Amino acid sequence: MNSSQGLNSCSTESRFKDFLNKNDKLVIAFFTSPRSQRSLNFEPLVRVIASQHPYLAFIKIDGDAVKKLCRRLAVQIEEI
Repeated sequence: MNSSQGLNSCSTESRFKDFLNKNDKLVIAFFTSPRSQRSLNFEPLVRVIASQHPYLAFIKIDGDAVKKLCRRLAVQIEEI
């Protein structure tokens, strides 16, 4: 799991579950895809918010790598 400016990242469901289980903070999950221009445009803002709110736990999740998890959680990533 990588961390940069308060925004952790993961690309497996097991790492995401570990992150949830090990955090006593409210977790904000940012699902993204390299094919989604909207998520790429939004990421700098998420990084700023994460760095300004250390009492929250932010995680960036590669939606392409965890498609089953996205389906179970009804996460839709627009590819524009």
